[in-house]
Amino acid sequence: MFSLGPVPARGPFDEGGTLSCVKALSRTALFHTEMTEARHEMALRHVLSGRKIIAAQKELIERRRNDGKSTTEQEELLAQFEHTQSMFEDDLLRLSQTE
Repeated sequence: MFSLGPVPARGPFDEGGTLSCVKALSRTALFHTEMTEARHEMALRHVLSGRKIIAAQKELIERRRNDGKSTTEQEELLAQFEHTQSMFEDDLLRLSQTE
């Protein structure tokens, strides 16, 4: 038969008298909170960065248009940026609602 060894005499309490499971749950909750905050901060950075990229792309398109140049490729890239941005915005909204 397999044995894990003797069961500690102090039961669920550690040396300080605090329940070990409470400490573990507190550490888990803190880790979860920190990870949620980190994900939210990253999502916010993506949204803000994406907005700047889209604004710059729109300026490029306007300059090229004013110079009489084709903007087809730049507009296709802008559409991709805007699609990605909508995913970033949705992600940020979802994370904001779960806090």
